[in-house]
Amino acid sequence: MGYSPEFNPIESCFSIVKFHFCKSRLNDIVNRKGFNFDRTIEKAFEEVSVEHCQAFVRKSKALL
Repeated sequence: MGYSPEFNPIESCFSIVKFHFCKSRLNDIVNRKGFNFDRTIEKAFEEVSVEHCQAFVRKSKALL
């Protein structure tokens, strides 16, 4: 049996984190700002709300 990311809510969470991380990183490159890797990751995780997490779990449960 193969891996099915749609059944794992953390994959949806990381999708949001990766989106915000990449967006911030690109913004820093375009605007020639310094890049703080740790702070950028922290900020990306701050974008994931409790409501997001609840929705990820509901979606995964509905697929089962």
